[in-house]
Parts: sequence; C-alpha cells; structure tokens
Amino acid sequence: MAGEPRTIAAFRRHLPRRVAERIAGTVPGGRYEAVSAILERAAAFIAELGGEEIGAAVDAVLTEAAKGGHAVAGISASLEAASRGSVHCLYVLRAFAEPGRMCVVCGILEPGQASSCSRCGNEARPVELGEALVDRVLATGGKVETVSAHRGLASAGGVAARLRYPL
Repeated sequence: MAGEPRTIAAFRRHLPRRVAERIAGTVPGGRYEAVSAILERAAAFIAELGGEEIGAAVDAVLTEAAKGGHAVAGISASLEAASRGSVHCLYVLRAFAEPGRMCVVCGILEPGQASSCSRCGNEARPVELGEALVDRVLATGGKVETVSAHRGLASAGGVAARLRYPL
C-alpha cells in the first residue's frame, strides 16, 4: 500500500480484516509524486520481502542437507541430484559460474575441464556448470530460485537443492 503515513493509517482502520491481512507493507508516496517513483519504491520493497523468503528457504534446505534428508548442498551433490532428476527446487547464487563438462554420450555433468567422462570414458564437451545445471533441473520439471547473496549458500559452493526423493 502506498501513500502518506497518516492517510495509510486511517485507511487501514477501515479495511475489512481479511483485506488488511493481505497487505505486505507500505511505502511512502504523495499524490504529487510521479507514479514511476512510487512504483520503484514498491518494487524495491517487494524484492526485499522476496529476498527474506528465499533466504529462509535456503536456510531450511542447508539444514535439511546437513541432516542428510531430502536436500543436498554443494556442487558435486547438486550435480548428482540433477543427473538423477531428483531436484525439486535448485537454489543457485546469481554469481555462480564454474567451468565443467558434459558427456556427449551419457549426459552427466561434472566439474573440471577434463576432455573425457569419468563415468563412461567417452568425450565430454566444456560447459558452464551453472547454466547447464539450471537447464537440467528445468528439463526434469524442477524449479530454480536465483539467490542474490547468502553466506551459507556461498560457503556450500553456491548451489543447494531440495529433493523429490533422497539420493
């Protein structure tokens, strides 16, 4: 909700309870201001709210991964989960970029720049793992959340995933 603080307070008192409960927050705005300026503040507010929600979800995934549940953290474990099609939701840092390879025969994604697949021994082509991992998760029906910044996720290598089933 946008407006002058006194006006917002008065307006909220008259809203039905079910409507008032759905208001995420308020941003300051005067009737003399351009709509674009108010929209910018509202967009920043919503982005901040979304960041908090994603941060809590990442914390939960990292905790679940540490407990050995339906989650994994780190590059190798996330690649393995994606190769098996078990990723329900992948959390990846926006800055994540790792060189890797994809086997042209079995399609497995692996870190490093070797020219052959460690599983089947066939030729592997170089790929950027972040992009390839996101593509693989989306192709298998998973969801991808890009995270701007998260200390725990960065410590885990920049990627973590909630799984459909344990590995």
